Amino acid sequence: MKRLSKIDESIWSDIHKRSNGEMTRKEDIGKIIEIDGVKYTLMKDFWGLGDVYEDENSDKWRCFAFNKPDNSPTVIWGDTEITGVFGIDKWDIGEDEYDVYVLREYIDKDRDDYIDELIDNGNFEQMYSTELEIQDILIKYTKKIFEDNHMSEFAYYTIYEMIGQDWDFGGAIHYEEDGTYYDENVNPTIPPCELENVDYNTVQDIHIITYPMLDNWYEDLRKELIDTYTKLGWTHLKEYELDYDNNPSNTEGVAFVKFKD
Repeated sequence: MKRLSKIDESIWSDIHKRSNGEMTRKEDIGKIIEIDGVKYTLMKDFWGLGDVYEDENSDKWRCFAFNKPDNSPTVIWGDTEITGVFGIDKWDIGEDEYDVYVLREYIDKDRDDYIDELIDNGNFEQMYSTELEIQDILIKYTKKIFEDNHMSEFAYYTIYEMIGQDWDFGGAIHYEEDGTYYDENVNPTIPPCELENVDYNTVQDIHIITYPMLDNWYEDLRKELIDTYTKLGWTHLKEYELDYDNNPSNTEGVAFVKFKD
């Protein structure tokens, strides 16, 4: 056989690399995103599925998911549901498991702005100055969703547990006071709460904090909240559990009571 020239070898190498996803042309790239510390190159054929969804549904997609190819796990190409899918909620994304889940807000907004939005939606600003130590913990763990590579997991939780639910407040961690202090004319977005085995005549204040059960995240958050509230003189209600008729699954809540002197 005739030996390939260096030019022929170069062309053949490029074709081989492109077919294996090892090489991409700039004009074929639709979007480059970073999720959980990994940069993914979304090729136009996959990224264009978002436009197809909007054309067919007359509505903007809110999230998407994709699989990582074995031969090139950071280059995502293809235009079938095997590659990935765009949509508004879990009904569009479907029940098939994907490798990575993404929220539109995460890629459309500056990271710090998005974190600030999650913090604002968590209602942390309602805390009094005496609880700023607790507020700092909630802010820290909101940031850790991004810093400790939980973004895809949080996106999955948001898609399947929050979007389209009454509980969807657009945040990650949510703080509220007990319904004893609830006034729908002041803040109609905070629902009243009822706690069993609590004598409200002896109660000065009650705090309830809810959060998604993200791996290697929520256990540390719970422990730090319990330790800090206890140090500040609050009582942890160990028997408190969320009412899952009114709250999403894969969510945990902790309640703390400050009794009158």
